[in-house]
Amino acid sequence: MNLFDVSDDVFHEEDTNDFSPWSDRSINNILRIGSGFVNGKYRIYHLYTTMNVNAKDKAIFLKNEYGIGGQTYDFKNKKQDKGYIDHDSKGLTVCVSSKDSSSLFKDAESKTFSWTDVSLRIEKLIATGNYFTDEEMEHYNSMNKDEILPDWLLKRYDIIFN
Repeated sequence: MNLFDVSDDVFHEEDTNDFSPWSDRSINNILRIGSGFVNGKYRIYHLYTTMNVNAKDKAIFLKNEYGIGGQTYDFKNKKQDKGYIDHDSKGLTVCVSSKDSSSLFKDAESKTFSWTDVSLRIEKLIATGNYFTDEEMEHYNSMNKDEILPDWLLKRYDIIFN
């Protein structure tokens, strides 16, 4: 499965397809993509589940893990909204324009989620068992844990850990 190929049925959620792009369900689907970098989703999960890191450092980690960039995104709702996801030092921005819009950027509505908010949402997804698919959890369990999130990377981000 490709990290960018997220569908509702993968997460065993009710398939009503009538959700708003701003609903918790929609934002959670976006966060389940992960950072977009190889093993980024596993690094995030590992930090949240095995390391004693405070909330401020989790947000710092996410800011660095996601970096600066973005991607287009198709919302899987009845209106078939389209948009893009952008991330930078300020947070994760979700932009939505109607499927009938002539341009992805014209008449787009956007909302920025701070890294602290993103962190709290990811923490909740992990705590409720909704961050990984079954296949992703199997893969994570088979990985060499010492290589997922090396100490040098945390030191580079100036993250304090125990």
